Amino acid sequence: MNDSFYFIFFIVGFIFYRIFELRVAQRNEKKLKIKSGCNIEEVGQIQRKLMIILHSLWFVSLIFEFFTVGSLNTIPVVLLSIALLFISIFLRIHSMRELGVYWNTKIFSHSQKAPIIKTGLYKYFNQPNYLAVIIEFIAVPALFQCYYTLVFFLLFKIIFLKFRIETENIYLYSKEVL
Repeated sequence: MNDSFYFIFFIVGFIFYRIFELRVAQRNEKKLKIKSGCNIEEVGQIQRKLMIILHSLWFVSLIFEFFTVGSLNTIPVVLLSIALLFISIFLRIHSMRELGVYWNTKIFSHSQKAPIIKTGLYKYFNQPNYLAVIIEFIAVPALFQCYYTLVFFLLFKIIFLKFRIETENIYLYSKEVL
């Protein structure tokens, strides 16, 4: 089988994984509305739209770069990339489990103060979910030698996450609630 087959297979699987995450986020939003008596408000909507654009352009760039200059990388880099992706998946699933209904792609302000999670990996650092995203933004392009996509979008993602985390922290640590 050629590199294109592996790439297409991988990208389709990765897109289905993202769809699964979006379904979990939608389910959690419904549960959070019930838990808080429907008194939740999404904040940072512009950031979320920018995140959707960033991730969509990342996929487009990855596909374009692969079909112009990319190919499956050397065996050591492939193995390292796959190991990093498994770490990323572990971090993401761990975050979903630890945060429960509070895990979401949206930021909510609601009438009940959200608990500060300090169990599992959250004992050691605040953002294992975003670490997972950064690992993905490194491992996936490296897997297919899409280094322009890796560098360009990794820089944008780090800048974006700086603002996203600040917004989350404002609503998580503020004394004010709806």
